[in-house]
Amino acid sequence: MTRVGIPRALSYYRYFPLWETFLEECGVEIVRSDPTNKLILEKGVSHSVDDICLPVKCYFGHVLDLNEKADYILVERILSPERNLENGFTCPKLMALLDMVKHGLEIKPKILEFCLDSRKHPLTRAIGRIAKSLGIPKRRALNSMKAAIERQKLYESKLTRMDVSIEKRNCQSGKNEEIPLTAQASDLFPRQEDARSEMRKPCAKVTSHPYCQPKRDLKIAVVGHEYLIFDKFLSHDICGKLERLGATVYTSSALPEEIIEKEIMKYEDISWVYERDLVGAASYFLSSGIVDGVIFVVCFACGPDSITMEIINREICPKNRPPVMTIVIDEHTGDAGVLTRLEAFCDMVRRG
Repeated sequence: MTRVGIPRALSYYRYFPLWETFLEECGVEIVRSDPTNKLILEKGVSHSVDDICLPVKCYFGHVLDLNEKADYILVERILSPERNLENGFTCPKLMALLDMVKHGLEIKPKILEFCLDSRKHPLTRAIGRIAKSLGIPKRRALNSMKAAIERQKLYESKLTRMDVSIEKRNCQSGKNEEIPLTAQASDLFPRQEDARSEMRKPCAKVTSHPYCQPKRDLKIAVVGHEYLIFDKFLSHDICGKLERLGATVYTSSALPEEIIEKEIMKYEDISWVYERDLVGAASYFLSSGIVDGVIFVVCFACGPDSITMEIINREICPKNRPPVMTIVIDEHTGDAGVLTRLEAFCDMVRRG
């Protein structure tokens, strides 16, 4: 059976349900790289130039981790995601990721290209090119494509299944139940491990901290790219640390698209699609009053993120804006330093 390797980084956190379903329906065995760890990151850093961001360095490490495990490695080139935007692009590094892997890494498996530019072609064409490269018969590819798109839509609908109040949703019992957005994807991958489960695995408890208590008395929003905040190793488990410090965590990735679009209309047009999401999420969390504090998680050496943070700090200034903190992460960031800043932030929010 043909084995296709999928790096557990970048668009893995957005398109894995689509990739998994399509390849499995086509009779292909899926091999995922190991969860991000020190060795994978060190491999990626050693095969990268200095001026690219941490997630891309990490991606290289995941590709190298699959070097001996698969016949093909699925590598993405995302120019414009599936949005109705006339002028919307991802960052230059994501556009050039496929070329950087091809010409910058020596790997044995063949490259399987997932090229998505929704301004010119639909998502089905990107999937169809994968089927053609693998020699999948057209009829089987079409049936697999249909199943994959349905599962991707199910994943996205479950991820954003809350109402606009974000905090509450109606249960079958008719009662309201509070659900942290970090836990909303718990039942999205019944066949394999949830793509975000690394973030929810038990970790060492912060037992010595005075605010480490079962009752969660804070509501904290974490705004950042999903491939950063849901990678437990890269983000130093920021969401998990906050939960263990007594916070209910809300993430920008689980906000419905209609909320993002409504918020982004208040500001100047932003060409970077993923940064539009961050600005829209920041605007909502800072002005809606549903959270006690907002934490921005960004990467050092990410040009779009640095500009986005300036836009947020200068343009989004509601009167009752909650406390804000920015955490900049690179390969040298220490876990203890992140924990200390989170402890101080929670302490400050509690004191008002």
